[in-house]
Amino acid sequence: MQSNTIKPQFLVKLDRPFILAALIIPLIHIGLGYVGLSMTFVGGASAFWPSLGVFVAAMLLIGYRVWPILFVSDFIVSYIIYFKSNLLISSIIPAVNLITPFIATFFNSAIY
Repeated sequence: MQSNTIKPQFLVKLDRPFILAALIIPLIHIGLGYVGLSMTFVGGASAFWPSLGVFVAAMLLIGYRVWPILFVSDFIVSYIIYFKSNLLISSIIPAVNLITPFIATFFNSAIY
């Protein structure tokens, strides 16, 4: 008699590119967050956000499954650098910042 056991599967495939992205992207993002902070206007807004390029490149190279790494990385940078006392804003900003890489990856996969 066969046993019908179902193997548990993770939602994210933990292969080498994903693990390297989980280790490297937050470090790069923190460094680029400080670069973006140094280029802010008087009111605190930054017209230059270099981490967006890293987000788009990561999502184009690794795929949509990298979004949790990008969200956590952006949350850490928003909380540590910009909004130290506001947890709500520090979690809304990463969600909004992920819209552009999703759209860029979607249109890139639709064209090619």
